[in-house]
Amino acid sequence: MKVAKIHYIKSNYLPIFRGIALPWVGVIIKETYKDDINLIKHELVHLRQIRRMGLLLYLIRYFVQLVFIGYEGMPLEVEARQHDTSLWNYRKRHWRKKWN
Repeated sequence: MKVAKIHYIKSNYLPIFRGIALPWVGVIIKETYKDDINLIKHELVHLRQIRRMGLLLYLIRYFVQLVFIGYEGMPLEVEARQHDTSLWNYRKRHWRKKWN
């Protein structure tokens, strides 16, 4: 199996994402999260999902699950969070509250 490359970029290039998996590039992580092992593992799982299903099927499934199930419970995200040793809902740790 091909080893995934991990690239770190400045945060202003990915405004709403902490990281993203791209099959032709590898995993892209914001520099501010380069020490977040759970995030890196999470994105590597997404990369394996893409390789397993193919990009088009992955994107279709991701979108359908997101719309009909919701982000927190969708199977693709639950699988990607399997290695997260912190809280199950990791979004609460990283998402800024807009309404204080």
